[in-house]
Amino acid sequence: MDATTTPAADADRLVRRVVAVGAAKGALVALVLVVVGLVADVDLLPVVGVVVGLLVAVGWALYVRSAVARSVATVLDGTGAGRLEPAASPRLANVVEGLCVASGVAEPELWVVAAPTANAMALDAGGRTALVVTEGLVAHLGLVELEGAVANLLGRLKDGSARLATTAVAVRRLPLSSVYAPDRLVAEGLGEQYAVRSDIEAVRITRYPPGLRAALERAATAGTAVPAGAPDLAHLWLAPVATDAGAPASVQTAAQPLDLRIAVLDEL
Repeated sequence: MDATTTPAADADRLVRRVVAVGAAKGALVALVLVVVGLVADVDLLPVVGVVVGLLVAVGWALYVRSAVARSVATVLDGTGAGRLEPAASPRLANVVEGLCVASGVAEPELWVVAAPTANAMALDAGGRTALVVTEGLVAHLGLVELEGAVANLLGRLKDGSARLATTAVAVRRLPLSSVYAPDRLVAEGLGEQYAVRSDIEAVRITRYPPGLRAALERAATAGTAVPAGAPDLAHLWLAPVATDAGAPASVQTAAQPLDLRIAVLDEL
């Protein structure tokens, strides 16, 4: 990741890039109508062209920003997650509350996916944040291990990488998404060592590397595949859910092997 930028700034840049495509389309429509009006000597057509061009640009910008604002809901729908009330999992709720205070991160919503494997993700749409955990994660991890996993997710909220990763889902599902190159920008914004860096940030929060190390080991044993997860959500998860070498760059960036991450934690 370039030292002169941040994942959150990259998320804003991605949105601006998409909005600019709409503005260019509006300008093209306006230009065509203006030229036709001048050639055909139709006085009102240039004015109509400008108005239509503005409407296209503004309408597209509103559509894009609305899609980004709804990106957390989009991901939750895609995973089949259900709202997790604190009373249903007091141990997780207490861990999240305590680590939010320690890390200075606003407390996110809690959601759960009905899967026996151990995985989780952090989501951020700017005005809304959420943590999604699998039932297996809560069931398989002890208290200290759960603290390590949650700290990793909160670190992603804190440094803006969750926002970039969540924004990419909304952008990827817009028309002509290949024009915006979201996967390349997300891969560049997250960086080649994204998963390792998020582990290191988690250790900064808990100050206890063995906790996260044990969490990753238990996740590897329990499995990390999430059947309900759509392919374009793979880069959001704490542990790899896709191993396909042909997967998008953003997925390959986030899917660093657990044994590599455990080895790095052993050196801390």
